[in-house]
Amino acid sequence: MSIDQADLDRGGLCLEIDDSRPAGCVATVTLNRPRRRNAMTPAMWHGLAAIGAGLPDRVRVVVVRGEGTSFSAGIDLRMFTAAGVPGEEPLPPADDPGFEQWIAACQAGFTWLRDPRIVSVAAVRGHAIGAGCQLALCCDLRLLADDARLCIKEPALGLVPDLTGTKPRARAVPHRAQRGRARGTGAEARRDGGACRRPRRRHGGPGGRPADR
Repeated sequence: MSIDQADLDRGGLCLEIDDSRPAGCVATVTLNRPRRRNAMTPAMWHGLAAIGAGLPDRVRVVVVRGEGTSFSAGIDLRMFTAAGVPGEEPLPPADDPGFEQWIAACQAGFTWLRDPRIVSVAAVRGHAIGAGCQLALCCDLRLLADDARLCIKEPALGLVPDLTGTKPRARAVPHRAQRGRARGTGAEARRDGGACRRPRRRHGGPGGRPADR
């Protein structure tokens, strides 16, 4: 199954596949809505699902990152307004006969990251809120910058975090660290065992420039 570029453009996504790595083919998925801090819409979730369904068999590692200063600010809250998000279909009501099927289609944008044929890595800097945090939790590994801020925001909005993030959170973070906590910093996540720190280079970067931190 091929990946339709139109689906990626519609969802604000970029996909790069690099065959030059000695360890195997690496795919980089970029959430590319930096003006909205990579806020998510159903089109993005469907685009992520299309990537998962059409990913070439030679891919061994998938890196998920956000363009700009945030990984993802979570769901685009304009979806809950009368005006909605330009270009997006209105959300189906909960009593719609196809509502559960619609939710499952959105969840498919997350669940493929647990496919045992790949290793998935969330490269998080800035905010990973709500659905963005759930996306990071669905990856096998989370690599957090020092400014990373993670939060399951849905309960504060009267919503259920139904994009499959709660079960991997229970798996990634020890029970003792979960009690009463739905948010945290990169340092806290690393301390509790849910993430690892991005390694810092000891020497300058290419051309003698200071290394990224």
